[in-house]
Amino acid sequence: MENDPEILTNFTPMFAKRSHKKQYRKAEDLLKYLYFRETDHTGFGMESAPAGLLKDKERLLAILRREGWVEPGSERLTEAGRRRARDLIRRHRLFEVYLSEQTGHHPVWWHRLAEGREHYLTDDDIRRLEEYLGFPLLDPHGDPIPTAEGEWVARRSMALDKAAPGQVVRILHIEDEPESLLRRILAYGFYPGGLIKIIDRTPRELFVAFEGERLMVPVEVARHVAVEPVDETTWNDRVFRLTYLTKGREACIVRLADDLRGLPRQRLLDLGFVPGTRVWVYLVSPLGEPVAYHVRGSHIALRREQSDKILVELCRD
Repeated sequence: MENDPEILTNFTPMFAKRSHKKQYRKAEDLLKYLYFRETDHTGFGMESAPAGLLKDKERLLAILRREGWVEPGSERLTEAGRRRARDLIRRHRLFEVYLSEQTGHHPVWWHRLAEGREHYLTDDDIRRLEEYLGFPLLDPHGDPIPTAEGEWVARRSMALDKAAPGQVVRILHIEDEPESLLRRILAYGFYPGGLIKIIDRTPRELFVAFEGERLMVPVEVARHVAVEPVDETTWNDRVFRLTYLTKGREACIVRLADDLRGLPRQRLLDLGFVPGTRVWVYLVSPLGEPVAYHVRGSHIALRREQSDKILVELCRD
């Protein structure tokens, strides 16, 4: 299809135009670094600088000043520099949405791939991509996507480590840099849109309930998860992941997780995993997964990464 931006994943530049040379790309990365140091749209401070970026800082600053993006003799961005930084951020976050909805890449790869692709996408690529994706407002990590005019709306939030025992919160954003931090957050299964209930806390840890699990989250991880308080009536202690359904018990599907997007979400819906449907374990493989579930008269085998995204509760009758 002419407007299908899937070609973007196969795009490989054949000629190193000026704006695509390695030093120029690094200069644009420094531009974003300076922008995040100057502004704070997430409430969590400056994003981490790419490895080795600051080693060539003076050379890269010279490139930025030559482009008119940084004021002479300083590290302060000009208005043109801020516009270019917001444009790079827009390209990056739109491409992350594309990767999350249209590919099978693991979430830790979204940022890494978008970090390189943002320098190559043309204005027409971005226009078609945004239209194809339905003009998303947020990237998969919960960050706002700037408009073509460079505008975005910052949401009021607090860090998870500030939540009090008994409070129910909704995840708005998870920090995606550095990658080691993102991996730690993802290990808990957290994603934007997920609900967390604070059970207890100490100066160093939070004890929380999340989708049928009881988790201990270190404060140094919790402070990088942005949340908003929600009414306690939104919490349902009966809801858990399909992964934890044991053989001989029947569950009803409540919903699919908010971070299950695009094609992966549609596949599960097409297989019959829709809200209200009854499901039970039919067969467990010798190694523990995949697990075959009986759903709508069929037996469907799912890997854990799929069953983790199906939220259920035990049927009441």
